[in-house]
Amino acid sequence: MEKKNCPNCGMPITGEKCEYCGTVFIDWAIIDMNTPVFIKFRHNGKIMRAKCIMSELSLRCNTPSTELYADNEVYLTKEQAVPEIDIHLYMEPFDVNGLRCNYMVIDEDEVDQETLKEII
Repeated sequence: MEKKNCPNCGMPITGEKCEYCGTVFIDWAIIDMNTPVFIKFRHNGKIMRAKCIMSELSLRCNTPSTELYADNEVYLTKEQAVPEIDIHLYMEPFDVNGLRCNYMVIDEDEVDQETLKEII
């Protein structure tokens, strides 16, 4: 499959969201380490915006093992790689209408999954 096609349905990727199946593509490549960016996120049902700085990004692959037994002895040990990405962001205070704040609420209304589909 081409890298320009949606990995879920195979349709061509034309934007930040697959027009066919709705898969969302978030471009973390535009965020530089130690450079502030504004990020919108959902917390407690509300949409918020914060000035964030990515201070750490790590890729790792854990390999937990599962043992299968037969006649009270280990018959087979199976290991399966579990890749993970850890990202650490911290919020930097910024001014909003002359007031210093850590984040601002963009939408006071409770946000459900259907509303999020429209926003993304």
